[in-house]
Amino acid sequence: VVVMAMDRVRRGGDTTFDPAIDRAVEWVRGMQSGNGGWAAFDVDNIYDYLNNIPFADHGALIDPPTEDVTARCLSMLAQLGETAGSEAVKRGIDYLVRVQAPDGSWYGRWGMNYIYGTWSVLCALNACGLTREHPALRKAVEWLTAIQNKDGGWGEDGSSYKLGYHGYEPAPSTASQTAWAL
Repeated sequence: VVVMAMDRVRRGGDTTFDPAIDRAVEWVRGMQSGNGGWAAFDVDNIYDYLNNIPFADHGALIDPPTEDVTARCLSMLAQLGETAGSEAVKRGIDYLVRVQAPDGSWYGRWGMNYIYGTWSVLCALNACGLTREHPALRKAVEWLTAIQNKDGGWGEDGSSYKLGYHGYEPAPSTASQTAWAL
């Protein structure tokens, strides 16, 4: 709804959806966790002990903030005119810089995985006004360059997404992963 409303506003100056957009922005800000990130469904649901409850057989009772969801929220706020001076945007940027992996990548929970997460975050940080000289962006670009396949593309194996596994696993190039990296 927000994307459609933003498009309509951009094309014709129609303010019909402004109240709905304002409510959506308020809701997104309210979903920001204490650490500055956003999760998919909940706020501050980070207590690992919940996964030890007997009926928690999939280890999926928590919903911690992730880099890709945080990136989507920041991108939306930036597209609606918020800047790095906004408290929510500042906290989100700080979260993303803080959780960047030592190799320069970012995790992506909802896509295949480190290439996707890194793409999501780079787009968001760009939308928020960080320049290419920012150390986190430089480190991410260096990582992407280092993992490029010999054929010029990028690929990532699904094993990088396994529960408890942390790290990029190379794979043959795919169109989607190459597009994300580019």
